[in-house]
Amino acid sequence: MPASNPLTLFESTPFDNGVLSHQAIQELQGLETQTIFVKGNTEHIDDKDKYVFSSFGSKKTVCWRYVGVIRTSDGSVIEILPKIYRDHDEKKDDARTLLCRMLERSGLLTYRTAKSALLATGGHTLLEVFIHAFLIEVQRLSVHGLQNDYIKHEENRRNKKGRINFTQQVRANAAAAHKLCCTYDDYCPNCIENALLCSALWKITRIAASLTNKRLAKQLLVLFDGVSTIPNVEKRHFDQCRTGRLMKRYEAALYFARFILLVPPTLQCGAQNSVAILFDMATVFEKTVEKTLQQSEQLTNFKAQKSISWFSGLKSPRPDYQFETTEKIVADAKWKFLESSKLSKHDEYQIFSYMQATKSKQGIILYPSISQHPTVWSFNSKIEGCGGTISLVPFCLAELSVNYFIWE
Repeated sequence: MPASNPLTLFESTPFDNGVLSHQAIQELQGLETQTIFVKGNTEHIDDKDKYVFSSFGSKKTVCWRYVGVIRTSDGSVIEILPKIYRDHDEKKDDARTLLCRMLERSGLLTYRTAKSALLATGGHTLLEVFIHAFLIEVQRLSVHGLQNDYIKHEENRRNKKGRINFTQQVRANAAAAHKLCCTYDDYCPNCIENALLCSALWKITRIAASLTNKRLAKQLLVLFDGVSTIPNVEKRHFDQCRTGRLMKRYEAALYFARFILLVPPTLQCGAQNSVAILFDMATVFEKTVEKTLQQSEQLTNFKAQKSISWFSGLKSPRPDYQFETTEKIVADAKWKFLESSKLSKHDEYQIFSYMQATKSKQGIILYPSISQHPTVWSFNSKIEGCGGTISLVPFCLAELSVNYFIWE
C-alpha cells in the first residue's frame, strides 16, 4: 500500500489482513508496547498488554487501546483514530481533528500552529499533521539562529591551531616535521541537538506525502548547512542533549524529533523510512479531563493522581481527580462507551473504594460523549451507615470546554 493512500482505522475495530502486505502485518503484530514513546522522554512500560496489535481470528488484526500513526518499512501508512467515531465512518476528519485537539489540551503534544491549514487536518493524515507541527517548531527555532557549541577536533595540520598533541606528534609525524598534530575547539552549529533536527528533516523529505511539508523541509535544510546527520539514531543520542536556559527553545522541536526518528525494533528493517507515533487513548482522555477541570473556577483543592492513605503494606490507590465544590468529590475518567446506565462491577467497586478512603459522599465516573444531549445517571447508596451517590457524568468532546462539562 503506497504512503499516499493510507489505511485509516478506528481503535478497537478489527480490519482484514488482506488490506496490507504480509510484511506490514508481521511488523504491526510484533510491535511491543514498551517500545512506544508515549511522552517522548521515557519509554512507557505497559503492564496490561505486551503488544499494540493482536490477531482477531485467523484473518483479522485489531489495535485495542492505542491511537496515532505508523509507517511500516514497505511504505504502508496506518492511522488509528479514536473509537468514539467508529460508528460514523464518514466522520474520519472529525475524529482526526478531535485527536489533535485532545493531544494539545492534554499537553502530550504542543502545537504553535493554530492558524496553519494543515492543523485543520482536512485531507491530511495524522502523519502529515505531526510532521508539519515539527517543521513549524524548527522554523520558529531558526528565526533566532541555531545554537552553537564547542566541538573538539583533532587534526594533522600544516600550521598550528589550538594545542599540539605531542604524543600523537611523535607517533604520526616523526618523518614529517612540517606537520603538526593539533587539538582545538571549534565554535560551530554542528552539535548533537542540531544533528538530530537535521536528521529528522532529511527523513521527512523521504517519508512526507504532502508537497507543502516536503518543500518546507528542504527550505529548512538550507539553514543546517555544515551540520552532520546521524545514520542510526538511538535513545542515547537524545540523552546527550543539553538542558538549561539557552536550550529551552529546542525542547519542543526535539520532542517531535523523538517521534520521527526513534523507531521500534520490529520496524528496524526499514528504519530510514519507518515511523511509529502512538498514544494510549486512556491516558490522553485522563489528561484532557484533568486540564479541563484545572481551568474550572467552580472547583477548589483540585488534585490529580494523588495517592491516598490505605492499608499498611499495600500499594496506595490513586484516584484520577479529587476536588471540592460544595462538598468533597472523588472522580475517575474512563475511556469507554456507555450507551446505558450499566457500570462494570470493577468500576463500581473502584469508585466506591475511593469514596470510602477519601470520606467523600460524591463519586463521579466521567465517560466520553459526542452526543448533543448526553445523559447523567446517578445512584444513591442503600448501605446503612455509608451514604453517598455515584454519578455517571458525560464529558462532551465537541468543545473540550468546562462550559460543556455537565453537572446535575
